[in-house]
Amino acid sequence: MLGRIILIGAALSAVGAANWLSWNSVRAKPLPPAAVPHTAAVLPWDAFTAISSDAGGVHFPDALSARDGTAVELIGVLFPLPQLIENGNLIGAVLAPPAKFSCCELSCEARSLSLVFVTPRGPVADPGQRRLARVTGTLRLHREPGHWSPSEVADAQVELLPNP
Repeated sequence: MLGRIILIGAALSAVGAANWLSWNSVRAKPLPPAAVPHTAAVLPWDAFTAISSDAGGVHFPDALSARDGTAVELIGVLFPLPQLIENGNLIGAVLAPPAKFSCCELSCEARSLSLVFVTPRGPVADPGQRRLARVTGTLRLHREPGHWSPSEVADAQVELLPNP
């Protein structure tokens, strides 16, 4: 009788394990980060040229204001700043238009309102110098003072690209 109970228990365990393995093999699994479908719209740098400021705050063009809070992609020059590096990783950086790659540094950007602050989603190793980068994240527009830049790409995935 005891042998029969053990045999039935083993058979039920085998059936349960087979069912679990079958279910686990067909259920939806999350995609790895590199395979996440690309859903961000490319944002052209000329969208930032009409940003202005005065005593009342920062003013954004309607087309850029409409993109506030949406997923965007920008390709530009990522400038790591010493005060935004922690344990060898960027906790933030400034992104400038790609044409600024060959210039003297951030100080040669006459329109500082067109610079975009980048807050990385996860650790990004400090590249040690300016680098061409693709940044994908959520566009945040800051109308009030007190931010690094009036525009920000938050929760950003940063992909360092080959320099030109």
